[in-house]
Amino acid sequence: TEIMVPDTFTLNGLTYNTVLENYTNETASGPLANNTTITKVKFGDNVTVKDNNGYALFYRSSNLERVYNYPKGITSMTSMFGGTKVKKIADIPEGVTSIASILYNVETIKSFPKISSTVTRMNTAFYGCSSISGDLYVYSDNISNATDAFYGIGNYYTIYVDENTTSYETLSNALTAYGSINEKKEQAEITRIIAWGDSLTAGAGGNGTSYRNVLDSLIKEIH
Repeated sequence: TEIMVPDTFTLNGLTYNTVLENYTNETASGPLANNTTITKVKFGDNVTVKDNNGYALFYRSSNLERVYNYPKGITSMTSMFGGTKVKKIADIPEGVTSIASILYNVETIKSFPKISSTVTRMNTAFYGCSSISGDLYVYSDNISNATDAFYGIGNYYTIYVDENTTSYETLSNALTAYGSINEKKEQAEITRIIAWGDSLTAGAGGNGTSYRNVLDSLIKEIH
C-alpha cells in the first residue's frame, strides 16, 4: 500500500530511467490511476512523466492519502488528485503551469498548497473541497483562469497574492462568500530555534557575543 517509485529499473539485464506513461481518456488508464490499494507514494528524485504531463496521474486512486513529492520536471498537474482521499498535498513546484481541477471534489483535503510563480491556470482547482480552509499563498503574478476555483468551499479562507497583478484580479473574481484576498505577506518558515549546549552555547569566550546572537542577526537580515 505504500510505494517508492525508483529512479531506474532493470529489465532483462538492461537498466532504464523511470518515465511514467500518461493517463489517456480513451483507455481511462495510467500508471497510478484507478488503483484501489495504494495509500502513500514517494518518487525518486529523477523519476519523470512522459512529456512532463501529469494529467490525472492519481485519478480515482480511491484509497490514496499522501503523495510526498512529484515527478521531476512536471509542468501540468491537471486533474491529478480527483477521486482520492488526500488530506494534504506537497506545494506546487516551479515549472508547473496548470493545476486546473487538481483537487476537484476531494472532500478530505484540509489545507491549500503554495502556488508557485509559474502557474497560469487554476480553474476548478479546489472545486468542491468542502473541508479545506486557511491561507492560500500565491506566488504567481500571471494566473489568467481561476473560474470556479473555490466553488463549494464551505469554510473561510484567505488568499495572499501581490496586488496590481493579473493573478490578483483573476482570483478576486473567483472568490466565494467565504473567501477574502490580501496583499501577499511572506509566510514565516522559522518560528523558534532552540540552542542546546554548554558554556560555548552560552557565549563563553566571546566577549558577550555568542553564535546565538549571530544567528539571530542573520535571520533578521533574511526576513
